[in-house]
Amino acid sequence: MSRHMKTLPFFAALIAAAILVACSGGGGGSGINPPPPGSSPTPAASPEIVGTLNVVIGGGSYSTALYGPAGTVGVDFSCGCTAVAGSGTTDGSGNFTLTAVSTPVPQPNPMYTVVPTRNYLEVGSPTSGTQAWTMIFAGSRPSHDQYLNPGNQLVSAPSDVYSAAVALYIFKYSSSSSVAYDDYNFNTLVTWYNKLKNSVPSAPTAAETTLLTDIFNESKLGHVLWPTAPGWRPGQSTNAKISGDLTAVNTGGTGADPQLPTPCPGGAGGCTGTPSP
Repeated sequence: MSRHMKTLPFFAALIAAAILVACSGGGGGSGINPPPPGSSPTPAASPEIVGTLNVVIGGGSYSTALYGPAGTVGVDFSCGCTAVAGSGTTDGSGNFTLTAVSTPVPQPNPMYTVVPTRNYLEVGSPTSGTQAWTMIFAGSRPSHDQYLNPGNQLVSAPSDVYSAAVALYIFKYSSSSSVAYDDYNFNTLVTWYNKLKNSVPSAPTAAETTLLTDIFNESKLGHVLWPTAPGWRPGQSTNAKISGDLTAVNTGGTGADPQLPTPCPGGAGGCTGTPSP
């Protein structure tokens, strides 16, 4: 394209791209510079977030759940900053590599851009069937990504019932209050995950136990877990039971959990002691 042939649609595309990558929170903004004349508008794809998604395939309860890979399924991922998500797929073992730029949901362009230092929600099999849910902190390179499972080793950090509980909670209460997922300190998400899974520093509350039980049972039945439809899939079917469980966990009453994650005061800029990118 000649530099003298700039059109309004071209400017509109650049503006849309700027909006998409300017997610709030995390380690600051990121942008895509306009491409020089004649070049491709798509940056080179490089690995940014890597992980493993498992789904419930059996077991007698959430604490004895049996898992299998969420193999060859679509993955939605988002920082919760806009009503747009990125997309990817798992391999047959449930492993995924989400690139720095990916096809957005909904289409068309601009491409979805990952910004290191942000918390990202990942949902495997996002539209139907048994789902896998987790959250990952995007490091400056894949080896610096942080996972909910303590130990921070990819091979020991696949999704499970407990990661689903954390991700579902953050999704629902970010969406309802227009808070980005990275307005939470990722370390507080790890703390709550560890409490739910390992009863540290205390056992799950009654409301949390109900949530974990229903995630397990609904997963075995092959039901989606979305408590509300995400902004990027407004027509998505939802799960009223899971939504009600999350409300009970949030309100808590006298059984409220002091480990429940809450947004940092003033948003992501007020977070301290966050993981190193």
